[in-house]
Amino acid sequence: MQDRKVPLDVFAGRAAELAQVAEVVTRVRTGQPWLVAIEGDPGMGKTTLARRCLAQATGLRVLSARPVAV
Repeated sequence: MQDRKVPLDVFAGRAAELAQVAEVVTRVRTGQPWLVAIEGDPGMGKTTLARRCLAQATGLRVLSARPVAV
């Protein structure tokens, strides 16, 4: 059996969340203000999801924040 390398950018199981973000981005592009908050347990992919959100928001004004300590 040969080891298969998994690409580091694999993001599985978040199709619903990415679809919701795409819908929000569409609304924002039509002039509607919107807020997206991402929360969850450590290791659940919050940062990766946030980065995917930012990639879809090209050309939009984005404010992003994260806690200093929890």
